[in-house]
Amino acid sequence: MHLETREELRATQGELRRTKDDLAATSEDLRIARAQLEVAREENRRLERELRELRVELRGVRGTLSEAQARLELQAGQIEDLKECLNGVSLALDNVLYGDYWAAANALTAVQTSCEAAFALF
Repeated sequence: MHLETREELRATQGELRRTKDDLAATSEDLRIARAQLEVAREENRRLERELRELRVELRGVRGTLSEAQARLELQAGQIEDLKECLNGVSLALDNVLYGDYWAAANALTAVQTSCEAAFALF
């Protein structure tokens, strides 16, 4: 009986050593995983800062694009006024060439507002 107890004790001690080894390995794995997690968290914080900076930059770009769009729309309107004015003046000159002064005057009257808007630019 004493022999059986010693065998059980040795077996238990062996299991205990293996368990301690497993625990040490698991503890090392856990330490490595925690270190990797901290690196990942730091990377995540860096990426979040970059994202915030990019969002601020994007808002600036959107503002610039909105301003450019507004200028383009204004210029397009100004070009349309000038184009309409020049078409009316051209029509009036054609009418003058044919001696139709009444039609020439009507052509100029029709584009007066556009011409005033166009000349206000100069």
